[in-house]
Amino acid sequence: MSIGPSSAGRRDFLRTTALVSLAAISRLPAADGRDNGFRVLADALLKDWCDGMLALAIDAPGDLSRHGALACPSCDFIHGRCMDAVHPFFYQASKSGDMRYRDAGIRAFEWSRNVSQPDGSWTVVPDPKSWKGITIFGAIALAEALRNHGDLLDAETRKR
Repeated sequence: MSIGPSSAGRRDFLRTTALVSLAAISRLPAADGRDNGFRVLADALLKDWCDGMLALAIDAPGDLSRHGALACPSCDFIHGRCMDAVHPFFYQASKSGDMRYRDAGIRAFEWSRNVSQPDGSWTVVPDPKSWKGITIFGAIALAEALRNHGDLLDAETRKR
């Protein structure tokens, strides 16, 4: 099972991104709204990445220090930034209708309690003295998920 895009897939994505960016600078978008293929490529890459994260999601309801986090296949460590996956997971749930992505996003956010601090910040690892600079990234991911896909949640979960 693939847990992420191949190197060739990333190269194609980057190449297409660069070409589309250059094309956008040099001409106006088509008046008829035709898709230039970039969105299709980006959506396929995001789905591949979300599927990879689903494969790495830890399902251990009896161990709240791990449940909802993403296992790192490289070092077998849980990195604090895994909660940032809430937005791509919610986007994928909205796009596909597959609520496994929403549920994984909720669990990733709930896991963030392990790195939450009394002042509202999040740390990079479950150590109150570790770096809090990731707080802005988690806040953006959560805000975008709620703003764009909050309708996927019941009122109680959204409030939490």
